[in-house]
Amino acid sequence: MNQAAADLLLRILEREMERLLPGGTPVVLDVRRSKTYRLRRNTNRHELDALLAGEAAKYVAHWQAAA
Repeated sequence: MNQAAADLLLRILEREMERLLPGGTPVVLDVRRSKTYRLRRNTNRHELDALLAGEAAKYVAHWQAAA
């Protein structure tokens, strides 16, 4: 895993954190490498949100086409 891959997971967790664990900080742990990842302060969250929306739309379109 690298920071870019972890950022996607961290953004999803960040958006849901208040509901899941109020006051919590999202962290991703790569257990194979014993490395933790946190979302950096200067991360472009709008860019991550757009990427996640695009991935979700692609997933829906794929399954609609298969149905």
